[in-house]
Amino acid sequence: TVKKVNQIELPELNDEFAAKAGPYTSMNDLRQDIEAEITAQQERQATDQLKDDLVKQLVESSDVAVPEVLRQDQIRSLEQDLVQNLRYRGMTLEQYYESRGLADRDAWLKAEANEAADARIKAGLVLAELSKELAIEATADELASHINAYKQQYANNAEMAKRFDQPEAQREIANRLITEKTVDKLVELNLPEDKSKTKPAKSTIATDKANKSSETSKSAAKKPNAKSKKAAK
Repeated sequence: TVKKVNQIELPELNDEFAAKAGPYTSMNDLRQDIEAEITAQQERQATDQLKDDLVKQLVESSDVAVPEVLRQDQIRSLEQDLVQNLRYRGMTLEQYYESRGLADRDAWLKAEANEAADARIKAGLVLAELSKELAIEATADELASHINAYKQQYANNAEMAKRFDQPEAQREIANRLITEKTVDKLVELNLPEDKSKTKPAKSTIATDKANKSSETSKSAAKKPNAKSKKAAK
């Protein structure tokens, strides 16, 4: 039985409330700040969606063969990420398989992992080739800045922070940075001419260099080198 019902009293939305919420002098300032943050978040989401669409279209327009060695490496990476994410959620792989209606690991490979691995590899190979066509590189200053950022992120874990001094880790960061810059360039090449527009143009692969990269990506996939393998991850 219900013995007591407490009434919730909401605070009055006035200048006093705004001052308690942050560095605001009025409720109008607080409203404007919230609206600006919502707009910025929507723009970030639109840009992220555009990036995904452009990379997907570039991959679909490319004839890329996926080397089996890269597929197996990527599947292992996917599985490690999945195990880590499930651990945070208090789940095991077996529980995940059951929640997805999958019998075992083989069923997971067939239903999810193989396709996801191939998509990542193709995107990595195509973007690596495009970065060459666009002559995109990671400068020493950019690399140092990213390495320092990672070290600061793991400031409380000396062993993990020290890992970023190793050449292999720095190559991985450099490849990741080049990929990010390549995707940003791809977005730039597909934005409308009127830069004042906040809404990106509909995703279209419309540059000669991007198309040229699509034509040459198959040969790059047939002879993957260490750099391409890193980019695929």
